[in-house]
Amino acid sequence: MKNNIFLLMIGLVVVLGMAGSVYAEENTSTKRVKAKIETKCEVVNKKIDAEVKNYTARKDLHIQTFTRMLERWTGLSTRLKSKGYDTAILEKDLLVLRGMVSELSSSYQEFVSGIEMTKKVDCETGIKDFISNLLGSWTGLKQFKGQVDAIWKFIQNNIKKDLSSLRDQKETTK
Repeated sequence: MKNNIFLLMIGLVVVLGMAGSVYAEENTSTKRVKAKIETKCEVVNKKIDAEVKNYTARKDLHIQTFTRMLERWTGLSTRLKSKGYDTAILEKDLLVLRGMVSELSSSYQEFVSGIEMTKKVDCETGIKDFISNLLGSWTGLKQFKGQVDAIWKFIQNNIKKDLSSLRDQKETTK
């Protein structure tokens, strides 16, 4: 996916860089060149829409996965607490995880709003703004992916250890 966005950005720079040099020349085929640039801009916007749709589907899968995990672990915590186990640490980490998941959703919305701002810029005349907005939204995407990685690391480093400590509690109480 990183390569797709990177290649898309390079293609935009090439296409839009040509657009600026084409506008500098005044000849009889200006209308034809403008029409080509407009179609290229439409193609770029369609590719951006396709990428956003793909990332939205992946974001939804991440959110569903994390929500299912939270529900399962919350139910487990409730059952173990009713049996007399000390689940305070697990419950605290589940609250942190719930906050991380909601923050993940909001950061994705920031990425989408950034990409929507990119599409609003006229790629024929505002080449620099278009590219800077695209780079800014790419930064938002990197932040989103970093948060997904952070959630997985939190699960591995904290939640799994909490569950392991609950197993040790069971062994000591028998």
